[in-house]
Amino acid sequence: MYRGAIEGGTSLRESQVAESLGVSRSTVREALHVLTAEGLLVRRPNRGVEVRVLTEAEIEEAHLAHAKAFMPTAG
Repeated sequence: MYRGAIEGGTSLRESQVAESLGVSRSTVREALHVLTAEGLLVRRPNRGVEVRVLTEAEIEEAHLAHAKAFMPTAG
């Protein structure tokens, strides 16, 4: 989502995600729940979940956080 592989507003279906990743629907359901709780997905009544549209600032912040997480620490 941060890399733009899945565009904001895209609907995600458990069965399609599970099949494409080769995992069970229950695994996907749990992952979708976590991503919704983190604010990356939006649950739409009677329509499932969609990828949330991120602002440029949110994308930049995520990239900076990712870069900091993988920088070697001086020590």
